[in-house]
Amino acid sequence: MKQRLGFLSGSLRTSTRPAATTTGARAHILGTMRAFEMLGWEVEPFIIGDRMPRRWVTSGSGRGVRHRFSLALAADLMLPIVGVVNARWAWRKLGGRVDWVYERHNPFNAMGWTFKRHGVPWILEVNRDFLYEQMVLPGLARWLEIRAYEKCDVIVCV
Repeated sequence: MKQRLGFLSGSLRTSTRPAATTTGARAHILGTMRAFEMLGWEVEPFIIGDRMPRRWVTSGSGRGVRHRFSLALAADLMLPIVGVVNARWAWRKLGGRVDWVYERHNPFNAMGWTFKRHGVPWILEVNRDFLYEQMVLPGLARWLEIRAYEKCDVIVCV
């Protein structure tokens, strides 16, 4: 019987759609999922960006958010809440159907925590340094990131 992997990405703008502006992230996600499939795993993706309106992932609209303090503060306050909602959504979709979860890390979107609490091993992929100086609440982002490192079962550094 094949091992089943849930592939999680909580970024609102990262998508595997062909027209996505985050082409590097798109290629990496598709390549990672394909690698697991070549190793005999069954992969079930749960990619938030694929569930967002097309214009969110095909335009450069996210760049302006961090340049205005009020929008950046709203984003820093909203993203942890969105992360919890997305984690519950991912659990409802994949819970009980996967043996492992592999998550592309974002400090405000640690969906793997929910799976870990239900006994599903959590692989956390870290592929870049976050630009904390662009955040209004960098301390919160760092704290959430360190907690994710402490809670996951495996860390993959890219």
